[in-house]
Amino acid sequence: MERRYALDDQNYLYNMSHPSQTLNPAYGYLWWLNGQSSYGCQDFNSTPGKLIPNAPDDMFAALGKNDQKIHIVPSKGWVIVRQGNDAGLPGLAGLVPIAFDNLLWGYLNNLQCGSVSTSEVEDASLRVWPNPSADVWMVDYPGLVSGWVLYDAQGRQVRAAEGLSEMPFRVDGAGLEPGVYWLKVVAGEGVMWRRVVKDKVVIGTLVYRKFNGIITEE
Repeated sequence: MERRYALDDQNYLYNMSHPSQTLNPAYGYLWWLNGQSSYGCQDFNSTPGKLIPNAPDDMFAALGKNDQKIHIVPSKGWVIVRQGNDAGLPGLAGLVPIAFDNLLWGYLNNLQCGSVSTSEVEDASLRVWPNPSADVWMVDYPGLVSGWVLYDAQGRQVRAAEGLSEMPFRVDGAGLEPGVYWLKVVAGEGVMWRRVVKDKVVIGTLVYRKFNGIITEE
């Protein structure tokens, strides 16, 4: 499958997340940049230091009026969105209020994320076929499976089942739109994921083999 980018212009993406001029090094193309030597929020008066001291240096952000935010932090894999009314901090009114952001990151930096009851595991013995499929995927696993959940590409749950007692089991995709789905299989205290594809065409029982770059069919 051909890789597609939401933003095809990679040069623009670079300039968006790096200083775009010398007047205000904390500003790229329409995005604010942390970790720079100085910043200018109000009338571009330069202030030494980082834009948001408590936030990671690689963060870039959309800072809207009334404390509406989007913070993107590549080093953490985080995207933080804040909507709603002004945070109400006194004496901080302005077109680009940032005091709330620094307060927010003071809390985020103190988060303690403990382990959960299930963990993701890599297990090659989980088999899913046919994939792609027109309607049904068959799933086999040598261990005990307590349930499965099927999600669409937007992360919405579209199918689920619990209390499985026989292998292999069926994941019914009838009525779903063609496209990419994610299958989560719960086994013991772990979860396994598989990318599954629903095709527009019934593949049937054809078996495809590849020899020296040539695909043949049995």
